[in-house]
Amino acid sequence: MFMFRNCAVLLVIGSICCFIYGIINLYVDVEPNACRMTYMFGQPMFSRVRTKNGELFPNYRLFYYYEEVRDPADPLTRRMTGAPVIFVPGNSGSYKQVRSLASVALRKALSNEVGIHLDYYTIDYDEELSALYGGYLHHQRRYLKLCIRTILSLYKVHSEQPSIVLIGHSMGGKLAQSVLTDLNIGQHINTIISISTPLDQPVVNLDAQLNAFYAQTDSALSKTRTATLPTTRTNVCNSLHQKPPNVQNMALQETSAKLDNVLIISTGGGNRDLLVRPGLTTSKYNDLHAMKPTTRPHHTMSLSVANNWNEERRLVINKYFANGLKTSFFELIGLKRHKRYKKLAIETLNADESEWLFGCTAQIHKETGQTYCERATPLIHLVQRLPNREREPRSIAVLDLHNLRNTYLEWTHVLVRIPAGSGHLGYNLDIYDPRERYVDIRLPRWYSFARKVAVNETLQGTLHYRLHISDLFDPYQSLRVIIEPLKCLNPQYRVTARLCVPWAAGFERFQTLTSPEEKPQLYANVPTLLPKYYNTTLNPVTIDLYLDPICRYRISYEYGYSSALSRLVLEFYGWLPAHLACVLLIVLRKKVSTDQEVGSFISLKPYTGFLQYTSLFVVTACRLLKKLILSSRVLPAPEPLDYSINVSILIHCAAIAVTLVAALGTWLALSLYGNAFYCLAMRLTRHSQGSSNILISVMTHLPITYGILTIATAIGTYSGVGLLLAFVFYFLMLSNAYKDYLEDFLWEKAANLVRGTLGEPAATGAGSQETGDILSAMDDGHSDDNKQQQQEDKEEEMEAAQKGNGADSEPCLGLQNFPFHVILLLMLLMQLLLNAPSTLAWVRSRRHGIDLPDPGLQPSIVILVSLSLLLQFRAPQKCSGHWMISILLYVLAGIVLLYCQAAIYRLNFVFAGAFALLSAHQGLLILWHRLA
Repeated sequence: MFMFRNCAVLLVIGSICCFIYGIINLYVDVEPNACRMTYMFGQPMFSRVRTKNGELFPNYRLFYYYEEVRDPADPLTRRMTGAPVIFVPGNSGSYKQVRSLASVALRKALSNEVGIHLDYYTIDYDEELSALYGGYLHHQRRYLKLCIRTILSLYKVHSEQPSIVLIGHSMGGKLAQSVLTDLNIGQHINTIISISTPLDQPVVNLDAQLNAFYAQTDSALSKTRTATLPTTRTNVCNSLHQKPPNVQNMALQETSAKLDNVLIISTGGGNRDLLVRPGLTTSKYNDLHAMKPTTRPHHTMSLSVANNWNEERRLVINKYFANGLKTSFFELIGLKRHKRYKKLAIETLNADESEWLFGCTAQIHKETGQTYCERATPLIHLVQRLPNREREPRSIAVLDLHNLRNTYLEWTHVLVRIPAGSGHLGYNLDIYDPRERYVDIRLPRWYSFARKVAVNETLQGTLHYRLHISDLFDPYQSLRVIIEPLKCLNPQYRVTARLCVPWAAGFERFQTLTSPEEKPQLYANVPTLLPKYYNTTLNPVTIDLYLDPICRYRISYEYGYSSALSRLVLEFYGWLPAHLACVLLIVLRKKVSTDQEVGSFISLKPYTGFLQYTSLFVVTACRLLKKLILSSRVLPAPEPLDYSINVSILIHCAAIAVTLVAALGTWLALSLYGNAFYCLAMRLTRHSQGSSNILISVMTHLPITYGILTIATAIGTYSGVGLLLAFVFYFLMLSNAYKDYLEDFLWEKAANLVRGTLGEPAATGAGSQETGDILSAMDDGHSDDNKQQQQEDKEEEMEAAQKGNGADSEPCLGLQNFPFHVILLLMLLMQLLLNAPSTLAWVRSRRHGIDLPDPGLQPSIVILVSLSLLLQFRAPQKCSGHWMISILLYVLAGIVLLYCQAAIYRLNFVFAGAFALLSAHQGLLILWHRLA
């Protein structure tokens, strides 16, 4: 057991170090921002649009965007001829964020000869924190519907009423999606574009209102939209021009849903978006996610025959024209090659025209004997435009020669056309056997620190490699791929990597490496958990490496620890409150079931009870209990969080460390800053010292008044205000009761430390008389009378401490009860923090006279009533039946890990249940003693 305890301590220390390193790597070790700013082309102007029944929303406004017009452009008095677009801001978003989109659209309209333009409208939601408090969302959705009706009324003069495009940023995208739940509004929507929006689940589920909004939206959309979920056969990496999964799913249905005609597009911010994770930005009701490659239809065209036709039969071709071309250059690549050469990778350099790759049937000229094509079919839909930093994008195509030959039986060649132009022109061609270029690798285990080699050395002129990665399926896992140039003809090279996740459509990711000075590496990870029973060996994550032919490379890989820890923090920081609650409940259980020595200074140690490992058993037991609950189907289904147990253990160990730090902080605050908080409370409440002392004395001797005051405050104002008042009073009561003992304990430890430094034997007693002697000996400026008085004061304090907390003692006076009250204070603090977002929303809404629902009122009242009763009962008192409370606290800790990791708002009810159990247990005990 001793060895296990030491291992548990090391695990806690290692976990918190990993968590801190992940935070540092996430927020500090950031690569340079490669995004470019958008610029305004004119002075932005906003014209207020009056809405019918707008007085019901006094803090919301609708604006029309225009530029460089001195007179106000009122849409209500002018004829609107464009296509209406509504911008919906998100969490703490401003209506002015529409400027970049609308300004570019206006400039596009000026250069459009047809005269089609967009009319941009934007909504002012008063920068409300809609991601933190769900009570805003229902209110905002009603106003969005009102704006849609108002804008539609502006276009009644048109013969055909136009449909509306909605663009939503952050939570605005969720609001735009939610209007489809109303069929009368949904039929007027043409397109919905969401930008960095958590569509199917919130980033942090903080209250029941937010959870209900998402659940209601999903329930309604399931009846009006076709949902698309990945299956075990989904693989979006097979082809660049296959139909999206939602189109394939709709094709299998006999009838289409009512609102399938509405185009829904979502975009995400990628791995550097620290607010909305990439996996949250897509939805099962989407049509497209992120940037999808465009597919152009096949058509034929005629080509004139040039004099420099040439058919090459080599496997690697690199042709460059340093001084440009005066006429177009044509190259024919035969399809009738050996069967082993199935793939062809080709890249054009600085070609201005988009159509440069064709398939054709070649003929031999009777007179000259040259091979030529009379007609050719473009293959531009197979060409990829790859990012290339500040330079022009790379234009690369990877063709399956056997597939082309079997699909187009009459084709004999692939034609490459380099158009005339100045500058450095040319192309790179690489024909290869995929068995030599497709490399299968497996994600190393997290405890494997060795670097493995995938390709020892590539050949000069190689253009394409593909890595198949199996066992990469958790969002926190990361693979570090190192592409090391061995020898280059030019110090500046370009390598473009494309990452594709087969079960996550639209999550293609690109990275460009340009010079050896940069770290020649990339990190591969997945945005979402793979579907159940998905086989990553048959459908692996793929990395396509488009190399620069001027270099030879070594490709190696290893487990990406820094990226994995950053991803773990980003993906699972929302689990931390639930694990903190679990640790506090287990520590509380231990305190309730054991008794400390009366009057002992051992109870004043800041880590008493918090340095434990029992809660780790609860984590393991909940994994087994979850499977039992799912198989029995008697209890409600736990949260579907099917991640590795390593994640839960690491987060839980980090929570243990956080509770230790919180307990130490509370200990220091009570011992060192009690008077400072007392003075601050007096200044804020504007009470004199005498009245404040009387008030604290009354609440200390009659805590039921404490409960009445805080409950009345919570009901009259908001639950968070009552909890804040309760926390302040509880903190001051504990400081008033334990401050002197904590100071004695602190000075004793300091004196022992000084004695150890000076080589003297450290004090072993727990009393404060020795401390007083040491302090008096260290202070030569005090007189003998002062020394004697200090010693007598310390002796009196120790006598008062040794009286314990009997029936006649004041509440909170017994030293053995100090850890119990620290735990309750931390639980009260967590309850306060859980209700802080809704309280902040209430404070902001007061200026407009809007009443918002209080989702935490009922559990907060239960906590306040229970806490006042516990103080009135002078809890905790020695009693029988503590084993029953221990079992119930174990059950609550299990409920936290099974049902509250994602749904954080449920912790309110768990804390309320814990407080109610303690107060009921102590109350029944007192009643039993009196009846007996």
